[in-house]
Amino acid sequence: MTNRAQSMLPVILYVEDSEEAFIAVEYFLKKYYEVIGAKTVDTAISQLFANEVKLILMDINLKQPQDGIHLTMNLKGDERFKHIPVVALTAYSLEYKLDNIHKDVGFEEIIQKPVEKRELIARLVKYFDAAKPNINTKLLADI
Repeated sequence: MTNRAQSMLPVILYVEDSEEAFIAVEYFLKKYYEVIGAKTVDTAISQLFANEVKLILMDINLKQPQDGIHLTMNLKGDERFKHIPVVALTAYSLEYKLDNIHKDVGFEEIIQKPVEKRELIARLVKYFDAAKPNINTKLLADI
């Protein structure tokens, strides 16, 4: 992992209990973003306090008492965190339920796994500094 003092990359918090899924997404994004992970709700909250997180990628089906849906609802209800965009990244596949979850919970969008690198980056880039469109255009051209 890079030294945060030296890193100028935007920070993405990926809340995911699968090590394999985390490693794949980190590999896709590491050139463009600093990806930090949290396997539990408590770790996610700690990471939010310890880092300047610009976006949260949230797995819906966390295998613990509080899932990604409830964590997102709590974050969107908290003044300290409600400004951070939350994008669901999930293998959950029931289309009609995803539409309801998206509207009711407050996810900016839902991306279904498996996802290709280019699609993931293309869908995430819009949540970052719109004042620097040349960087975003270059990023999309590079992938």
